Amino acid sequence: MDIRDIGASDAALADQVSAGGWDSLNQFGFYGGLMVRIHRMPHAGDMHDGHEHHIDHVTLVAQGAIRVKWRRYKDGEVVAFGEKDFTAPTFATIRADTHHQITALADDTVWMCLFAVPPEYAGSAVELTNERNTLSG
Repeated sequence: MDIRDIGASDAALADQVSAGGWDSLNQFGFYGGLMVRIHRMPHAGDMHDGHEHHIDHVTLVAQGAIRVKWRRYKDGEVVAFGEKDFTAPTFATIRADTHHQITALADDTVWMCLFAVPPEYAGSAVELTNERNTLSG
């Protein structure tokens, strides 16, 4: 994993937080080598636009249910695709470089993305979330 790639992600997250893109419904934070993104979807049918990551991660379904549509490319061609439903409490493993889109199948769905982050990484997004999510003392 290239720290520069994570730094670019950190800058994008910092910009999103500053613009109000992350709020009480959708949060992210870093601690102990783990990045957590919490997504809340109030209504069945709400959709998180498709995207992909350069590292493997886990999507934890804490409440409700989701449908994950995915596709994988090689040399610009789709080589695999599919969709699968997940109902809480459970998790889905998402392979690196897999484009995926998530749709809520139930009202009040809550799901979280969990990523391993190298311990030497400390970007500005870390400071943006520490006060809200860290125990004092």
